[in-house]
Amino acid sequence: MIRTPGSLKAALALSASLLCLGTAYAANEELAQEVKESIQEEWDKTTSPGENKIKELTLIKRGENKYRGLLEVDGPDGEESLIVKVMVDDDNIIWEVVD
Repeated sequence: MIRTPGSLKAALALSASLLCLGTAYAANEELAQEVKESIQEEWDKTTSPGENKIKELTLIKRGENKYRGLLEVDGPDGEESLIVKVMVDDDNIIWEVVD
């Protein structure tokens, strides 16, 4: 049995926690990128291409397969922040821009 001082145990526990958070953060970033591209593609189909340009999308996990986010858009009337709801499963990503 290997004995470790209490401070080392705490550091290892913190490192493990940060590793888990880093993995979740990377997954959120990947999902945000996919959703951002999907929204931009849809907007380019329904409006003049480039009329609404997404600057950034940040998602926060709200449940098992639910996310909520802030979408920053540069549109014809200037910059605007919109709320986005996202649901995911193994095969689908469903997003909704909330008015």
